[in-house]
Amino acid sequence: MTTYGVIGERCLQQVCPSHHVDWSCESCWTQITGAFEDTLKLTERREIQSAIKPHACDSEEIGVSCGMGEALQAYEQLGLLRRFTAYSCKIVKCEEPALYSRFPKHAP
Repeated sequence: MTTYGVIGERCLQQVCPSHHVDWSCESCWTQITGAFEDTLKLTERREIQSAIKPHACDSEEIGVSCGMGEALQAYEQLGLLRRFTAYSCKIVKCEEPALYSRFPKHAP
């Protein structure tokens, strides 16, 4: 897990530990970040895209952890990490790993 993944998990554990957002499957994170970014202003979405390093994850062959780390790093740089955490806590609730009673309806 990236440093920013650890930071994101810590934020989630502080804000809504009973929701177990951190139990989300790896590919589910793209749905969560996508749904969150859909709530932002166009200028904020552009700032996120500008903050993400263009080829940072080119070497990743399987999975999305690098991209998630890049997104969390961008959110932190732009002061959006707490908003992302609050949003995640509002829309996601896991009873068991990868078993949800609440999850965003967002297709990546």
